[in-house]
Amino acid sequence: MTAYQKMPLAGLLPIYARNAGGQSLDQLSDELKKRLKQLDDEIEKRQQQLANLPDDVRDDLEKRATEINQIVADINQIKTDLVNQAKTRTKEESDTIAAVLVRNTEALEIAKTMLEKRQKNSSVSFNGIKARNIITLGSLPSNYQYAKNDLNRVPFQPLTVIDLITWAPLSGDIVTLLRETAWNLMADIVPEGETKPESAITFGTQVLNVGVIAHWIRVSNQVLADMPMLAAYIESRLAYGIRYKLEYFVINGHVPAAGQPKNFSGLMETGNYVTVPVDAGDQALDVLNKAKYKAAASFVQPECFILNPQDWGAIERLKGEDGHYLIGVPTGTGIQAFLWGLPVRFSPVQAQGKYWCGNLSIGFDGYIREDVDTQVSLEDGDNFRKNLATVRSEMRAAGGVIIPDANVAGSLPAFVTAPDAPVVVVNTTAELSGTAQAGSVIQVKGATNTVIAVVLADDTGAWAFTPNPVATGDSATITATDSLGNESSATSITGG
Repeated sequence: MTAYQKMPLAGLLPIYARNAGGQSLDQLSDELKKRLKQLDDEIEKRQQQLANLPDDVRDDLEKRATEINQIVADINQIKTDLVNQAKTRTKEESDTIAAVLVRNTEALEIAKTMLEKRQKNSSVSFNGIKARNIITLGSLPSNYQYAKNDLNRVPFQPLTVIDLITWAPLSGDIVTLLRETAWNLMADIVPEGETKPESAITFGTQVLNVGVIAHWIRVSNQVLADMPMLAAYIESRLAYGIRYKLEYFVINGHVPAAGQPKNFSGLMETGNYVTVPVDAGDQALDVLNKAKYKAAASFVQPECFILNPQDWGAIERLKGEDGHYLIGVPTGTGIQAFLWGLPVRFSPVQAQGKYWCGNLSIGFDGYIREDVDTQVSLEDGDNFRKNLATVRSEMRAAGGVIIPDANVAGSLPAFVTAPDAPVVVVNTTAELSGTAQAGSVIQVKGATNTVIAVVLADDTGAWAFTPNPVATGDSATITATDSLGNESSATSITGG
C-alpha cells in the first residue's frame, strides 16, 4: 500500500496480490512476458516463410487481403447509413414503400433486381410469399385508408386435407405411380421341412404429368406503393387460391381436355375407391361407420373422414326422439370434430352428399415440382403505359391414389327432403311476396334460367321483393333452397 492509502476504500474490495491459483502477480507478469516472446518468435518465423514465397503467390495474397479490407469497410458504411436513415426517418416516410424496402433486406434485393431488369421485359419472383379485375385506389371505397387493420383478418377456409399428404419433391415433369391393385395374404405357421406359402401383391402403374395450377390479377402501382398491406393481402389470397385448387384436384381428380395429359388422380374418381352398400333404413351415421371398418379391412388404418361442411352440419343437428342432439354439442368448445373415433376433415370442394374415408399419408402419393410462387411484372401487356402491375401466382404438382382398396367413398343417404315450392301471395308491380320454408333462399329466375333476384325467407317463412323484379308480362320461376342445398320444385309466374 502507498503512503496515501493505508487501508482499502470503504465499500470496495481489496486488491489481492495473488490469483485464485496462488500465483503472485509478479509470477503472472513473467509468464505473460514469456508468452509474448514466443508469439514474437512465431510471427518472425512466419514472416520469413512469407518472404520466401514466389512473387505471384505473395501478390495474390496481398490482393485478397486488400479486397477483404475493402468489403469490411463497405459493410461498416452500409450499417452506418442504415442507422442514420432510421434516425432521421419521419412518421410519414416510415409508411412509404421505400421505407418498407429499407427495413426488409430481402425486399431490397428484389427491388434492386426489378430496377436492373425493368427494361428487359422481365418479371420478378417473390419467393416465400405465400381473377382478373384491375384493383386501383379509385376502385376502393373513399374511406379505405381507415380499414388497414381489417386486412389482418384470416378469411380462408382451412385446407386440412392436403396437410395430411406427404408431398415429395420432384425434379422431372412425369410421375409414374406404383398402384397396389390386389393383396393376397397367405402367411402361416409352417412345420419344419414344409413349403412356405406364397403371398401375392399385384401392382399396376399410372403415368401422370406435372400440372401447372395458376391464376393472376392486375393491380395499379399506386396500390402497391400506397397500400403495401393490401398488396400483401392480395398475394396471400392468390397463394391460397392455388392451394384451394390443389385440394380440389386431390379430392375430385383432374379431367384433362382432349389431347392433354392427366395431372391428378383424385380420391373420388371412379376406380380409386371401394364403397359400402346402403341398406334400407340406413342413416348417414350408419354408412360412415360401415366405411370406417371397410377401410380398416384393407390392413391400412383409416385416418379420417372427408365431408362437405354442410353435410357435417346436418349430422351435428341430428336429434333423438326426445329432442337431444345425437352428435353435436351446442355448448362444446372442441376444435377438431370426431366421428366413430376418427377426425372429420371438412372440405368445401368435397361434393355435398358425398363422403370419403381412408388413409392419405400412405394411400396418396403427392409430388411438387415447384411450390407456390408469386411473381410481379410491370411490363406485361400495356402495364407500363397504364401504370399497372400484373401479379401471377402458380405452382407445379401432380399426385394420385396408390392403394384404392384402402379408400372407401360413396353417397350419403338424404338427410331431409327438398322443401316445398314457394307460394306466391302478392304479384304486383310494386311487390312480389309469399311464403316458403323458414330460412330458405328464395331465387327468382328469368326465362333463360338466369337468377334475377334473391332473398332469404324469415323465421316465419315470409319473403318479399319490392318492387317486383319481374317486369309486367314477363315469365319467371321461383324456387326455395334449404341450408343443405336441396332445391324445391319451381313455381311459375307472370310479372304483374
